[in-house]
Amino acid sequence: MDEAQQMWEKKIIPNWVDGKDENNENMSEKAILLQHNQQVVDKTAARLRMAAIILSWISVISAFGLGIVATFFACESDSQSMLSFGLDALLDSFSSMVILWRFYGSVVNSEEKEKIACGILGVLFLISFGSLASKSIFALVVHETMEGLTVTVAIVNGIICSILGFTKIYVGFKLDSRALRTDSAITLTGAVLSFMGLISIEVYHLNENLWYLDDIFGLTCSLFFLVYGLWVLWTVLRK
Repeated sequence: MDEAQQMWEKKIIPNWVDGKDENNENMSEKAILLQHNQQVVDKTAARLRMAAIILSWISVISAFGLGIVATFFACESDSQSMLSFGLDALLDSFSSMVILWRFYGSVVNSEEKEKIACGILGVLFLISFGSLASKSIFALVVHETMEGLTVTVAIVNGIICSILGFTKIYVGFKLDSRALRTDSAITLTGAVLSFMGLISIEVYHLNENLWYLDDIFGLTCSLFFLVYGLWVLWTVLRK
């Protein structure tokens, strides 16, 4: 009986030990693989975070520069349309500063900073609504059209805002950042306003009775700012 038990132990126990070692080895390989995957994810998130910062800096500098130029020439020519264009560009620059604050620091996925940034951007949307709506209504009252240097500024702004806006959307989805996607809406709306302004100028040259087309576009975009801004603030307060 003792001899049979010894033979059983010699046969079974080594197999059990080998199986345990094999399981430990498999678990160790899975742990290494998970750690490697996490490192890849962290590196990707760090690169995307840097891309968001670079995009925001470009947006801050370009929008601020265009805003200053437009505001300067607005004061020189006493153009309400150019002044409003400059103020909208400055608001776009400020919204990008909010995104810079959101992504500066070592933590990429900060729910608290994301919430605060979205709240500030929601307020900026409402300010943009007031600025754009008042400009459009004023232009309708005084029968003002876009002319001269405004066309050049609109072309430059439209191209820059289009590139920055779509890139912000891509990076925003990759980072799952609602704040960056919200900022892209402000930037893309600036591009739409620029191109619609250019179209309205061409239409005006063909038919002067349609001088109000640019202002109708402006009022439409201002309503978008109002609705989207209220929706952003509501989602932030709801959380």
